[in-house]
Amino acid sequence: MLKNKSGLLVALSVIILVFGGYLLFPPKEVRESAKVCKNIPVEQVCYSGVEGKTALEILKANEKVETQSTSYGDFVTTINDRKADSTKEFWGFYVNGKLAAEGAGTYKTKDSDVVVWKIDPFTN
Repeated sequence: MLKNKSGLLVALSVIILVFGGYLLFPPKEVRESAKVCKNIPVEQVCYSGVEGKTALEILKANEKVETQSTSYGDFVTTINDRKADSTKEFWGFYVNGKLAAEGAGTYKTKDSDVVVWKIDPFTN
């Protein structure tokens, strides 16, 4: 019986060390994403990409989202009850600090991507 307890203690110690090390020294991608997402305004949404998933899939899985179907795909109109005023603004999404060049429903993210959604004004 004592042998089983010491084996269990060793196993638990290893698990704690492994996960504790990950929390204290996360991979660079996680550190960078957390750094970028840490100080964003309340009306913005920030998350890390997930290899092969679209920006829209990840957004819908983690936030309350409303979309409008268009011929170009789904257009995000509301995130977490903040509706963009369609006469003057829209929800824009940025990948690694740059406005995305394609729709959120088609953009396949990478684990290293940092995606930020924010309200942008329409410009003339």
